[in-house]
Amino acid sequence: MYNSIILFIARILSTVLHPFLLFLPVPYFLVLHITNNVESAIKWTFFSWIFIFSVVVFVFYEVQRGRFSNYDISKQGQRSRFFLFVGLMTIIYISCLFLLHGPLEMVIVTFGSLLGLLLLDIINKYVKASIHVASVSAILLSFVILNGFSFIWLLLFIPLVAWSRVKLKSHTVLETITGGLFGILLTILVYVIIEYVFKY
Repeated sequence: MYNSIILFIARILSTVLHPFLLFLPVPYFLVLHITNNVESAIKWTFFSWIFIFSVVVFVFYEVQRGRFSNYDISKQGQRSRFFLFVGLMTIIYISCLFLLHGPLEMVIVTFGSLLGLLLLDIINKYVKASIHVASVSAILLSFVILNGFSFIWLLLFIPLVAWSRVKLKSHTVLETITGGLFGILLTILVYVIIEYVFKY
Protein backbone atom coordinates (compact mmCIF):
# COMPACT_ATOMS: atom_id res chain seq x y z
CA MET A 1 0.00 0.00 0.00
CA TYR A 2 2.79 2.43 0.98
CA ASN A 3 4.73 1.68 -2.24
CA SER A 4 1.58 2.20 -4.32
CA ILE A 5 1.05 5.64 -2.78
CA ILE A 6 4.69 6.60 -3.38
CA LEU A 7 4.49 5.49 -7.02
CA PHE A 8 1.22 7.38 -7.48
CA ILE A 9 2.80 10.59 -6.14
CA ALA A 10 5.84 10.05 -8.39
CA ARG A 11 3.60 9.65 -11.46
CA ILE A 12 1.63 12.79 -10.58
CA LEU A 13 4.84 14.83 -10.16
CA SER A 14 6.33 13.47 -13.38
CA THR A 15 3.15 14.22 -15.34
CA VAL A 16 2.23 17.64 -13.90
CA LEU A 17 5.84 18.82 -14.21
CA HIS A 18 6.33 17.38 -17.68
CA PRO A 19 8.64 19.58 -19.81
CA PHE A 20 5.96 19.99 -22.48
CA LEU A 21 3.45 21.47 -20.03
CA LEU A 22 6.05 23.70 -18.39
CA PHE A 23 7.41 24.91 -21.72
CA LEU A 24 4.05 26.16 -23.04
CA PRO A 25 4.08 29.50 -21.14
CA VAL A 26 7.82 30.12 -21.67
CA PRO A 27 7.46 32.14 -24.93
CA TYR A 28 4.84 34.36 -23.29
CA PHE A 29 6.93 35.25 -20.24
CA LEU A 30 10.09 35.67 -22.33
CA VAL A 31 8.52 38.08 -24.84
CA LEU A 32 6.64 39.94 -22.10
CA HIS A 33 9.92 40.39 -20.22
CA ILE A 34 11.59 41.71 -23.37
CA THR A 35 8.86 43.95 -24.78
CA ASN A 36 6.52 44.60 -21.83
CA ASN A 37 3.77 44.20 -24.45
CA VAL A 38 1.01 41.66 -23.74
CA GLU A 39 -0.28 41.61 -27.32
CA SER A 40 3.18 40.89 -28.69
CA ALA A 41 3.73 38.19 -26.06
CA ILE A 42 0.47 36.45 -26.99
CA LYS A 43 1.25 36.67 -30.72
CA TRP A 44 4.70 35.10 -30.42
CA THR A 45 3.44 32.51 -27.95
CA PHE A 46 0.85 31.18 -30.40
CA PHE A 47 3.45 31.24 -33.16
CA SER A 48 5.85 29.22 -30.97
CA TRP A 49 3.12 26.73 -30.07
CA ILE A 50 2.90 25.64 -33.71
CA PHE A 51 6.42 24.25 -33.43
CA ILE A 52 6.03 22.94 -29.89
CA PHE A 53 2.93 20.96 -30.83
CA SER A 54 4.62 19.65 -33.97
CA VAL A 55 7.12 17.90 -31.67
CA VAL A 56 4.26 16.46 -29.60
CA VAL A 57 2.54 15.14 -32.74
CA PHE A 58 5.84 13.63 -33.92
CA VAL A 59 6.41 11.80 -30.62
CA PHE A 60 2.81 10.56 -30.58
CA TYR A 61 3.16 9.32 -34.17
CA GLU A 62 6.45 7.54 -33.44
CA VAL A 63 5.00 5.83 -30.36
CA GLN A 64 2.01 4.65 -32.41
CA ARG A 65 4.37 3.31 -35.07
CA GLY A 66 6.39 1.51 -32.38
CA ARG A 67 9.58 3.44 -33.06
CA PHE A 68 9.48 4.99 -29.58
CA SER A 69 8.78 2.69 -26.65
CA ASN A 70 6.94 5.41 -24.70
CA TYR A 71 6.21 9.14 -24.66
CA ASP A 72 9.26 9.85 -22.49
CA ILE A 73 11.52 8.17 -25.08
CA SER A 74 13.17 6.27 -22.24
CA LYS A 75 15.35 4.04 -24.45
CA GLN A 76 18.67 5.70 -25.16
CA GLY A 77 18.95 4.31 -28.69
CA GLN A 78 15.68 5.93 -29.75
CA ARG A 79 16.65 9.46 -28.77
CA SER A 80 18.79 10.33 -31.80
CA ARG A 81 15.68 10.25 -33.99
CA PHE A 82 13.92 12.59 -31.54
CA PHE A 83 16.91 14.96 -31.38
CA LEU A 84 17.12 15.05 -35.18
CA PHE A 85 13.46 16.03 -35.57
CA VAL A 86 13.61 18.65 -32.82
CA GLY A 87 16.81 20.03 -34.32
CA LEU A 88 15.15 20.33 -37.74
CA MET A 89 12.08 22.08 -36.29
CA THR A 90 14.32 24.41 -34.28
CA ILE A 91 16.23 25.46 -37.39
CA ILE A 92 12.93 26.16 -39.21
CA TYR A 93 11.64 28.08 -36.17
CA ILE A 94 14.78 30.23 -35.94
CA SER A 95 14.62 30.93 -39.69
CA CYS A 96 11.00 32.05 -39.35
CA LEU A 97 11.93 34.32 -36.43
CA PHE A 98 14.56 36.02 -38.59
CA LEU A 99 12.20 36.37 -41.54
CA LEU A 100 9.37 37.74 -39.38
CA HIS A 101 11.71 39.99 -37.36
CA GLY A 102 11.01 38.21 -34.10
CA PRO A 103 12.73 39.19 -30.83
CA LEU A 104 16.46 38.44 -30.94
CA GLU A 105 16.27 36.99 -27.43
CA MET A 106 13.89 34.30 -28.70
CA VAL A 107 16.44 33.36 -31.36
CA ILE A 108 19.19 33.11 -28.73
CA VAL A 109 17.07 31.03 -26.35
CA THR A 110 15.99 28.72 -29.17
CA PHE A 111 19.57 28.38 -30.40
CA GLY A 112 20.59 27.58 -26.82
CA SER A 113 17.92 24.85 -26.74
CA LEU A 114 19.25 23.40 -30.00
CA LEU A 115 22.81 23.48 -28.63
CA GLY A 116 21.51 21.76 -25.51
CA LEU A 117 19.94 18.96 -27.55
CA LEU A 118 23.17 18.42 -29.49
CA LEU A 119 25.20 18.27 -26.29
CA LEU A 120 22.64 15.95 -24.67
CA ASP A 121 22.93 13.65 -27.68
CA ILE A 122 26.69 13.50 -27.11
CA ILE A 123 26.30 13.00 -23.35
CA ASN A 124 23.76 10.23 -23.96
CA LYS A 125 26.42 8.18 -25.72
CA TYR A 126 28.11 7.80 -22.32
CA VAL A 127 25.28 8.20 -19.79
CA LYS A 128 21.51 8.43 -20.28
CA ALA A 129 21.04 11.93 -18.89
CA SER A 130 17.46 12.72 -17.93
CA ILE A 131 15.96 15.03 -20.56
CA HIS A 132 12.95 15.38 -18.25
CA VAL A 133 15.04 16.75 -15.36
CA ALA A 134 17.27 18.81 -17.67
CA SER A 135 14.25 20.50 -19.25
CA VAL A 136 12.48 21.14 -15.94
CA SER A 137 15.69 22.59 -14.45
CA ALA A 138 16.19 24.91 -17.42
CA ILE A 139 12.57 26.07 -17.54
CA LEU A 140 12.18 26.72 -13.82
CA LEU A 141 15.53 28.50 -13.51
CA SER A 142 14.65 30.65 -16.53
CA PHE A 143 11.33 31.58 -14.90
CA VAL A 144 13.14 32.63 -11.72
CA ILE A 145 15.64 34.72 -13.70
CA LEU A 146 12.89 36.43 -15.73
CA ASN A 147 10.47 37.06 -12.86
CA GLY A 148 12.71 37.67 -9.86
CA PHE A 149 14.23 35.64 -7.05
CA SER A 150 11.03 35.79 -5.05
CA PHE A 151 10.18 32.72 -7.17
CA ILE A 152 13.36 30.85 -6.19
CA TRP A 153 11.23 28.36 -4.24
CA LEU A 154 10.18 26.91 -7.61
CA LEU A 155 13.64 25.34 -7.87
CA LEU A 156 12.60 22.94 -5.08
CA PHE A 157 10.58 21.11 -7.73
CA ILE A 158 13.79 20.06 -9.51
CA PRO A 159 14.85 17.48 -6.87
CA LEU A 160 11.21 16.38 -6.60
CA VAL A 161 11.07 15.66 -10.33
CA ALA A 162 14.43 13.87 -10.11
CA TRP A 163 13.07 11.78 -7.22
CA SER A 164 9.95 10.90 -9.24
CA ARG A 165 12.01 9.77 -12.25
CA VAL A 166 14.14 7.52 -10.03
CA LYS A 167 11.09 6.10 -8.24
CA LEU A 168 9.44 5.34 -11.59
CA LYS A 169 12.69 3.58 -12.61
CA SER A 170 12.98 5.82 -15.65
CA HIS A 171 16.45 6.98 -14.58
CA THR A 172 19.18 6.37 -12.05
CA VAL A 173 20.23 9.01 -9.51
CA LEU A 174 23.33 9.79 -11.60
CA GLU A 175 21.25 10.30 -14.74
CA THR A 176 18.91 12.76 -12.99
CA ILE A 177 21.84 14.68 -11.45
CA THR A 178 23.54 14.85 -14.86
CA GLY A 179 20.34 16.13 -16.46
CA GLY A 180 19.71 18.69 -13.72
CA LEU A 181 23.23 20.11 -13.78
CA PHE A 182 23.17 20.27 -17.56
CA GLY A 183 19.86 22.18 -17.62
CA ILE A 184 21.08 24.67 -15.01
CA LEU A 185 24.46 25.30 -16.68
CA LEU A 186 22.89 25.73 -20.12
CA THR A 187 20.36 28.24 -18.76
CA ILE A 188 23.10 30.28 -17.07
CA LEU A 189 25.14 30.25 -20.30
CA VAL A 190 22.18 31.51 -22.39
CA TYR A 191 21.40 34.19 -19.77
CA VAL A 192 25.01 35.44 -19.79
CA ILE A 193 25.02 35.58 -23.59
CA ILE A 194 21.79 37.63 -23.67
CA GLU A 195 22.67 40.00 -20.83
CA TYR A 196 26.39 40.54 -21.31
CA VAL A 197 27.04 39.94 -25.01
CA PHE A 198 24.01 41.08 -27.02
CA LYS A 199 23.00 43.96 -24.76
CA TYR A 200 26.38 45.70 -24.93
